[in-house]
Amino acid sequence: LARIYFELARRASQVNNVAKMTSYFEKSVENDPRADIYLNLAILYLQQGRITKATEVLDEAKKLEPENKRIMEVEKAINDKRYAN
Repeated sequence: LARIYFELARRASQVNNVAKMTSYFEKSVENDPRADIYLNLAILYLQQGRITKATEVLDEAKKLEPENKRIMEVEKAINDKRYAN
């Protein structure tokens, strides 16, 4: 089921439907909590200005893959946005 939602999210990204992408990634991670899905969600939440939510899902990604360089990049982007305001 997680793969189906992930594929639906990917297809929604092709038409830039952020709301559907977010929904499908949320459903995907509920069924298969993986760092890459949490990262996708963190990026989407960040783009939507949902800093707290982006931080929460990024923390979940960190628990799964603490040494992932992409996590560090997303964390920096979140902090840059948080402190820019």
